[in-house]
Amino acid sequence: MACDKKGLAIILVLCSFHWYNCEIFTSTAHLETFIHTKFELMKRLFDYVDHSERILKDLKRFSGSNRHTQSANGDREVNVSVAARAVQLLGYYSQARRRQAILDWFSDKQQKQRKLIGYIEEIRNSLPSSEDVTGAATAILRLQQTYKMDARSFIELNSIHSGRPIDLSLEEVYHIGRIAFTEGKVALTKQWMLLALEKSENETQQSDVGRDFPNYNVDIRDHLAYANFKLGLYSESLKYTKEILQWDKNNEDAKFNLAILNRKLESGQFKEYNPESEQEEYYLQQKYEALCRDALNRSNFISRAFESRYRCGFFNKHPLLVLRPVKYEVISLAPEIYLYYEMVSKLEARILKRLAFPYLERANVSESNKLTTTSYRISKSCWLPDNEHQVVEKLSRKIEAITGLNTETSEDLQIANYGIGGHYEPHYDWSQNFERSVMKTFGQGNRIATALLYLNDVTSGGATVFPEAEKTILPASGTMAFWYNLHMNGTGDTKTIHAACPVVIGTKWVATKWFHERGQEFRRPCTRNNMW
Repeated sequence: MACDKKGLAIILVLCSFHWYNCEIFTSTAHLETFIHTKFELMKRLFDYVDHSERILKDLKRFSGSNRHTQSANGDREVNVSVAARAVQLLGYYSQARRRQAILDWFSDKQQKQRKLIGYIEEIRNSLPSSEDVTGAATAILRLQQTYKMDARSFIELNSIHSGRPIDLSLEEVYHIGRIAFTEGKVALTKQWMLLALEKSENETQQSDVGRDFPNYNVDIRDHLAYANFKLGLYSESLKYTKEILQWDKNNEDAKFNLAILNRKLESGQFKEYNPESEQEEYYLQQKYEALCRDALNRSNFISRAFESRYRCGFFNKHPLLVLRPVKYEVISLAPEIYLYYEMVSKLEARILKRLAFPYLERANVSESNKLTTTSYRISKSCWLPDNEHQVVEKLSRKIEAITGLNTETSEDLQIANYGIGGHYEPHYDWSQNFERSVMKTFGQGNRIATALLYLNDVTSGGATVFPEAEKTILPASGTMAFWYNLHMNGTGDTKTIHAACPVVIGTKWVATKWFHERGQEFRRPCTRNNMW
């Protein structure tokens, strides 16, 4: 993960201020910006605390000396020598200087306080919300579910890739378990609550979570008792229920559950646990996740492409490509999927990302004839027209030269950055119900083809998979995938259903160009053949 090991803890703290929702979890680029902001905020807070401690130390010293002076002069004498009066006067003058210095310090403190508050107001929009915390926890659960990783394996994997041990706090572990519970992921609830129980027993003091759950030890065991009950592990559930009663003898829920568990154990009513029952999985979802897991285990992109190669060579059938032909290969015939290499340089990729960053917003999907955000697409995106920069225009011309399709009616170049565990579940790029879709309002017809360009290498995860075609593309900087979404008779090709696997380690940037039917009449002529 891009975050350091205390990243989630900082997010949890900052969320208590109820700041604006900027959906940081949906873009690793914005998460990196937040981390820099977090370090600057922590530095300013520590500076303010140090300054305040110095003032308090001087104030205590002044108060102590003043108390000593008052005690010495407790008995007022009428006949006091001139020298003694002079000493008292000098002492008063010295104390007055100290008092003025303290007043100056307080004034300085108020100025520092105003500057700190001003800075917080300035960065308010770039700080996380409660949705970011939930989104980060949900991303961890998604990675576990897709790649079949238990909680400990997940932590170990990230520790290896980060180069240092990642020790999640009790609050962080507990929060992930709570999100798993609210999402109905019973097995994952058990994993994270077991870690929470282990940490709570190792810690000498109650954590801040105790403010929300006064009987913290009971609450963790209550989640474990519930999870084991749902998993059909009644003996384990009984064990935690009894422990609840040891902590809280008057817990009526635990007493009621204890009676139910005893009856089930006596009657021998056991439920066989099926891990697939936790989610309403269907065949396509299973294939999608299986391909993602397979891609995670493959580290060599070239060998993967070679295994599925049907045709390869150099493409130069356009004046722009005569001197610099583009390497390509065909990795699938149904649907036809082409891979084109070295479409952009690393410098051009950086320029595209830099251009997109200020405009990134939560990515939408079309549902019920309107655009909306959804949990099955976690990323931020923006649109760059050709006149945005010469790199954008050059790329559009190059894509047009390779595909032979008209870019005049295509959509602007979309740049997307995936978030924590960023993914996009199986979907079509073409509209299945075009007459009622938002796409019809563009007036250019359905999406006839897709050109998907990877702008960086991804350390782990983030593959593009085609469940029906059983094909996988691992992200490689400068590589572009191209396929037709529609048959030549205008009907949608159902085998083009594809998905973006969750990113495990690193970040993922892609650029997408969608072509529409209008303007392609002579470049890709229609046919009446119902099969094509």
